[in-house]
Amino acid sequence: DYKGFRLSFGTVGAPRHHGGHEKEGSFKSGFTVGGSTPGQWQSIFLKFSDFSADWSDYTGECTTKDPDGFQHKCCTKASSEVCPNEKYLKGIISFNIWAEGVEGEFE
Repeated sequence: DYKGFRLSFGTVGAPRHHGGHEKEGSFKSGFTVGGSTPGQWQSIFLKFSDFSADWSDYTGECTTKDPDGFQHKCCTKASSEVCPNEKYLKGIISFNIWAEGVEGEFE
């Protein structure tokens, strides 16, 4: 039950997050996977509205404040500039699975 899994997707022209060092920006969301027996597959469903282009390099989350004081923003009606929109969803070029920001074991 590792709590630090994240899924990100890259898309042409996505905004880069604060402190971002990548060439193109990406959108990221956290997810959890419940325990399972070896060899058992599980399906995970994520809503695009749970993704944010403004995630922390330290935690991978959009809810945290960086050591330099920068407060990240999650996708909401008030901060729609960090949300994936139709333009970005049409141009997805990569998917990445991360394990970051949380201590623990994962497989």
